[in-house]
Amino acid sequence: MKIDDRFSIDLEMYLYKLLAKSENLQTPLSLIGELMRSSVLENFRQEGRPEKWKPSIRAQEEGGQTLTDEGHLKGSIYAIAKRQSLQLGSPLVYASVHNFGYPPKNIPKRKFLLFQEEDIKQAKKILELYFKGGL
Repeated sequence: MKIDDRFSIDLEMYLYKLLAKSENLQTPLSLIGELMRSSVLENFRQEGRPEKWKPSIRAQEEGGQTLTDEGHLKGSIYAIAKRQSLQLGSPLVYASVHNFGYPPKNIPKRKFLLFQEEDIKQAKKILELYFKGGL
């Protein structure tokens, strides 16, 4: 059996190009970060998805939205893309209390840092496009 050297060279060149592109993923990660941030903001707008959050006492009494009294938590959501990482979150101390719940104070879990299946599909498409040279 003989292996065509041109195939081997072409494959090697392709792998080197992929490796070079993967050293700086800031462009696709920035797009994915905005996609994910938008998804989190939509979670706030819908007051939870796919499952609705348990309404807060304040929202029930005042007729407002849960986790959106003055909008500080929703407004604090950020996405920061770097060469090899993407960070999405909130700097507010109480963000994790609301996202994961806090049973000692009867604060239920209201997952706002939650991505939908369609978000994951879109993120994969962005990466595919990037590695195919479309970004």
